Amino acid sequence: MRGALWVSIVWVVSFVVSGCAGVRGRADVAFERGDYVGAADQYGALAERSPEDASLRARRDDARSRALRVLAIRASKLRAAGRQEPALATLADLLSRRREWREVNSDAVERAISGEVAAAGAYLHGQIRRLVAGGEVLAVEEAITARRGQLGFAELEPLWPSLIREVHEAGDAICRAAVPSEAGEAPYLARLAAAYCAHFGIDTPPPPPLPERVAGISTEGEIVGMTAEQRARLDAAPASALRRTAWFSADAGQAEARVALAGHQAVVYRSASAEITAPWWETVSRIERESYQEPYQESYLESYSESYQEPYQESYQDSYTVQVPTTECHTESYSCGFGRSSSTCTRSVSSTGSRSETRYRTSYRTAYRTAYRTAFRTAYRTAYRTAWRNVTRTHMEPRSYRYEATEQVGNYSGTWGLAVELAGGAAPLEVRVASVDRQVGYDHDVSFGPAGVTPSRARLPSFEDWFARLLAQLDAELPARLAEHWNTSFCQTPSFGAETAARCAFGARPPAAARAELARLFGNDVDRVIARFAGATPAR
Repeated sequence: MRGALWVSIVWVVSFVVSGCAGVRGRADVAFERGDYVGAADQYGALAERSPEDASLRARRDDARSRALRVLAIRASKLRAAGRQEPALATLADLLSRRREWREVNSDAVERAISGEVAAAGAYLHGQIRRLVAGGEVLAVEEAITARRGQLGFAELEPLWPSLIREVHEAGDAICRAAVPSEAGEAPYLARLAAAYCAHFGIDTPPPPPLPERVAGISTEGEIVGMTAEQRARLDAAPASALRRTAWFSADAGQAEARVALAGHQAVVYRSASAEITAPWWETVSRIERESYQEPYQESYLESYSESYQEPYQESYQDSYTVQVPTTECHTESYSCGFGRSSSTCTRSVSSTGSRSETRYRTSYRTAYRTAYRTAFRTAYRTAYRTAWRNVTRTHMEPRSYRYEATEQVGNYSGTWGLAVELAGGAAPLEVRVASVDRQVGYDHDVSFGPAGVTPSRARLPSFEDWFARLLAQLDAELPARLAEHWNTSFCQTPSFGAETAARCAFGARPPAAARAELARLFGNDVDRVIARFAGATPAR
């Protein structure tokens, strides 16, 4: 067990060592290739794992020093090529690494960083001056905020106050040029300029009250059929709507808008006996006799081919052996004569014998062969015949259920006319709220399930409900109409001066002519000025 554990430990240590050796090798390759930034990152990771390795720390510090010089050179080359934004991004990387690598101490690096910081400051100053020259002071503020987030390093901290000072100087110049000499004759421009100046911390005389604004509203006239409580709620509605528009100002003193009311509202209820017909459907069934095709099994003779063994006479060659008699003649020698005249003579001699001879004959025997013949057998198949059966069929038939009920009818009508007279030279605003309706309900205690009839009670809107409906319509329409009325009253002139353009922008989106007039004062910042200060109250 201990042996196995020791082997595991040795293997893990070997793996870690080999892994570190692999990373060290990659770091060395990056260093030799001149990729000092990558080598510095890899040496740094190795040094954190092996803080006791002095040679590794020295190699890391060397790579970091070289990496900082490389980043400084890269930023300088980008800047020389006119690529200022990539140069700033490289400078940010340089300063970020320098802040992390505090152990690097090189005069060459410090000189390179100081040069790039000075160049970045000069570039940002030039960019700010160009924006300021175009009248984009508020845009410059946004740009400084963005730049400070990108370049928030101690080396650049002295830069921001000087940039902000330039912005405030430009804002001060625009502020003083925009403030009218006679605020009483240009109250809207005075208010817009005061809000702009307050943004830069510049004190200006308090702007005078705006002539078209009101602090309250009074109502007169009568809506026929309206209760006292309803009238109180109606009187409060224009005041609430007015507070959400540019027409309202709590500082307007006694200036009030006047609302002249006229119109009527009424609800008339009627009850009558009624006979109601509720349609429903009944399921009706009937029995019908219908024919259908009934299946059955039908027998028939089926022919088929049958094989059998057929006998026949087969001929063959039969062999046999016979003894055939033979006569053979041969010459024989014999002695002939007597005494001295004896000699050898020859004579022909015949001999009779026999020999075996194989002979053949045709014979016959019975053999069998496969033959086929047509046979018949009984088979069955499905056939159909006409049969009759009784079936139940259903269908839906319309029915009606009549019952007695009390019909409740509510006839609703209302027309409110509001003539809103605002301050200044604005024309009256005519607002009309009108609606008619008819609601019907039934009272009865009848129940009939098939027709879905259940006891019911008519729940018609009350007189108060009808008033609330008209009031909600007024609440939804009046603020938009008041805002539109500002545009109609002050933004539809063919030409604008600075005061009339500021008055238009105070409560509506100014047209191009009004925007162009304000751009003469606020430059290319005109849209930001309108969005941020046109309706703003100057800070005290």
